[in-house]
Amino acid sequence: MRPDPGGRRDRRHPELRERPRTIDDPLHRELMAQAPSVLGRRYREINDRVAQPALERLLAAMVERGALKPHVPIATVARLLLSGLCEGNQIIAAAADPEDALAGTGKALALLLSGLAADRDTGENR
Repeated sequence: MRPDPGGRRDRRHPELRERPRTIDDPLHRELMAQAPSVLGRRYREINDRVAQPALERLLAAMVERGALKPHVPIATVARLLLSGLCEGNQIIAAAADPEDALAGTGKALALLLSGLAADRDTGENR
């Protein structure tokens, strides 16, 4: 993996590594920071129409594969996850050090989501 300008490893998928990242572009970061207030109610409507169904499909597929605990309330988890992702976006967009904010946001979301994961050690799904 190629290091980023801050000396950290680039953990993106190989096909995405050569593409510019929103956090590297101050204009994109500003647009992301302003999107919720500029779009208002439409921001939620767009998320409901575009992102929510995709997250629900992803979570359902993960439950079917046994990657998540059974009986996960998919629509609720998708809504909470989407809210967390949107807030994470705001944190990163407003950060003086977006790389650090990205790492912290990713870690926080991973910790929150780890409670949904099926227990691979025992083979049981709590």
